[in-house]
Amino acid sequence: MEGGKAGEAEGRKVKSNAAGAIGFRSDPRNGPGISFLFTRSMPDPQIPEAVVSLVNAVCEDDGICEFIFKFEKFSDVVRRKAFKEMAAQLRAAGEDEEVAAALAMLCDPHLYHAACDTLREFRSE
Repeated sequence: MEGGKAGEAEGRKVKSNAAGAIGFRSDPRNGPGISFLFTRSMPDPQIPEAVVSLVNAVCEDDGICEFIFKFEKFSDVVRRKAFKEMAAQLRAAGEDEEVAAALAMLCDPHLYHAACDTLREFRSE
């Protein structure tokens, strides 16, 4: 994807507007598994591919989005514990490791807030 055009890039949702690109875009210069999150408020922080996939998978499911947003009212410590426990339960149940890994990554406050910001951007379009 060049020039900030809306569309699909390497299977990732990418949206853009006059304020700048919004969504995710892979950048081959950074190696596999690394993507960039573009939002109006947070330019170019590195986001793991697992979080990119999680956001793309849940962005159109109101229930899951609201569930993720509800953790904003909790402290970083409480949120970290909750996402760690959810990831451990998924792993123990033999569920998809990529989903469990993405949930575990949401323990990081920066990644959690970046994911929430992007979900809101996708949902507002």
